[in-house]
Amino acid sequence: MKAVKPSIVALVLCFAFAATAEVAVPPLSGRVVDRTATLSSSEVASLDQTLKDFEARKGSQIAVLIVPTTAPEAIEQYSIRVAEAWKIGRRKIDDGAILVVAKDDRKLRIEVGYGLEGALNDVTAKRIIDEIITPKFRSGDFADGISSGIDRIIRVVDGESLPAPVQRRQSFGFLNYIDPFNPFFIIAVLVLGGLLRRGLGRLFGSLATGGLAGLVAWVFVGSLIVSAITGVVAAIFTMFSDSITAPRGRGRSGGRVRWIFTPKVLASIERAIKAAESGHSGQIRFVVEGALDGAPLFKGQSARDRALDIFSQLRIWDTAHNNGVLIYLLLADRKVEIIADRGIDAKVGAAGWEKICATMQAEFSNANFEAGIVKGIEAVAQQLATHFPGSGGGNNELPDAPVVI
Repeated sequence: MKAVKPSIVALVLCFAFAATAEVAVPPLSGRVVDRTATLSSSEVASLDQTLKDFEARKGSQIAVLIVPTTAPEAIEQYSIRVAEAWKIGRRKIDDGAILVVAKDDRKLRIEVGYGLEGALNDVTAKRIIDEIITPKFRSGDFADGISSGIDRIIRVVDGESLPAPVQRRQSFGFLNYIDPFNPFFIIAVLVLGGLLRRGLGRLFGSLATGGLAGLVAWVFVGSLIVSAITGVVAAIFTMFSDSITAPRGRGRSGGRVRWIFTPKVLASIERAIKAAESGHSGQIRFVVEGALDGAPLFKGQSARDRALDIFSQLRIWDTAHNNGVLIYLLLADRKVEIIADRGIDAKVGAAGWEKICATMQAEFSNANFEAGIVKGIEAVAQQLATHFPGSGGGNNELPDAPVVI
């Protein structure tokens, strides 16, 4: 009997571990990977041939993954892991896309590489899912839904003018004195640029780093050309350092985000939102983004402008009492913004939201990100409970799961 008890305990622990373990990313065995046997062999072959012909003609790569579930992980996080494992798309162009279907969860996601985001953006991907794939899934025609969705993705990508792979240029003559691609140069720029960018902001910190690097090049080399090239390269490295040092794809800044916001931390934040919403009729969403790059960066968006875009994209404004609230964290700048719908914003005002942001910033400055977010959620919930009292249970208008960009 004594020998049996440890065995039972070990068995229970195994089941507990399995219940909380992430769903494994299956190996990339083909352009269509169906782990649910939803598609017949002929349907898989037809879809694979379509994707193969498209890749031969356009160069871009598209894959399909069908799994039973991604639980306990949200499909957004799971899709990022799939993209990082499969590395769909050409190197240095990043022009891949993956259609992920979690059949039992009734969730879909189109994970898009950076090179295709100009055409296949979030809005377009959502329309393909909502207007093309989902209606056919509801009628039980999964094969046609996936095939029609892939056809629409191909048509969208066909309209994208993709760049050729960037060729590495050689350094000649006096440029060899200071090689902008020297690892020591890159590390020095990243360290110095990070400090200056934190103190002066992304734009002015990048310019200051470029100016200092150019000055050093002038002192040691005495060439204006070398100084100018070095300064420009240093400024660009600083400006885009989050994109350079992070994985490519939709999770391009995701390495640092996922290091801080682990599945355990994200689950804790989700529980905090769920608990907070039980005391009022409002809705709270949390979004964390590693850094601004791509279109938001080139448009010169501030953290608040980006938060407003996300507020719109996630339809946080679409609540019965106009009391949805977004907490947005731009991790690279440790900048937090709160965007509130008109119903609650009119009652709290800018000063009230700024006070909550200041509380969160104080925690972030000590790298207490989870504590800061939870405090922010609780403070927002207190405002919602004051102005929109009542139980929010059973009427959850928006998802509680955090969103990682």
